[in-house]
Amino acid sequence: MYVVTVEKLFNSLNGNPIHENIDVNFISGNITAIVGPSGCGKTTLLRTIIDLQRPLKGNVKIFDTNFTNATLQVKNSIRNKCGMLFQQGALFSSFTIAENIIFPLKEILNINEVDALKIAAIKLDLVGLDMNVANKYPSELSGGMIKRASLARSLALDPDLLLLDEPTAGLDPKSADSFNKLILSLKETLGLSIIMVTHDIESLWKTADKVVFLAERKLQANLSMEQLYKSDNKYVKEFFASYKNSKS
Repeated sequence: MYVVTVEKLFNSLNGNPIHENIDVNFISGNITAIVGPSGCGKTTLLRTIIDLQRPLKGNVKIFDTNFTNATLQVKNSIRNKCGMLFQQGALFSSFTIAENIIFPLKEILNINEVDALKIAAIKLDLVGLDMNVANKYPSELSGGMIKRASLARSLALDPDLLLLDEPTAGLDPKSADSFNKLILSLKETLGLSIIMVTHDIESLWKTADKVVFLAERKLQANLSMEQLYKSDNKYVKEFFASYKNSKS
């Protein structure tokens, strides 16, 4: 079963073609990573999936519903089943961490503040933070803690699908490894389907069930990491070669 299906997708950015005729399926219950060289449209694909960017052509199905051309009511219903972690966290800077987490609970589910705060505590615990963080502002937190707080907010509505944009970007190796373990734990304990954009090779090896590889506006591969690493595709080989060179 597919949690997301992308069909005949065309995208452009500032008038430049980014995606041409992309067909790709994302398997329910998997962690699927979107990777490729810089400028290949990884984040653009993620934004198109959740309808933050309209495609020039093509459709996206989420939970087997045509999301791209759905009514606003249907789109909002589907969005409430999705959580999104943005690369920079995108927390409201004037809100405390608790206020950030309870915001969708109050606005969308109309939950009262007392119950919303109880839920916020549960979500913070899920991501490895305690309530002494709740009354702090984003500016008072480290980069790793902001990632976790943002993840807690993305889990507020108990989503079935979680979308992550560069979840380990800007983290030191130890913090990145800890975050990878958290992602795996959430997948198992909550039964989540996860789609993430990353350039972190270590994250691919440790978390990804499948890897969607983009290059030259096309889908080049949709394989396990082991299969991808052995691929003869020239763009894939160049990608891993550049990574090896950066480490040498």
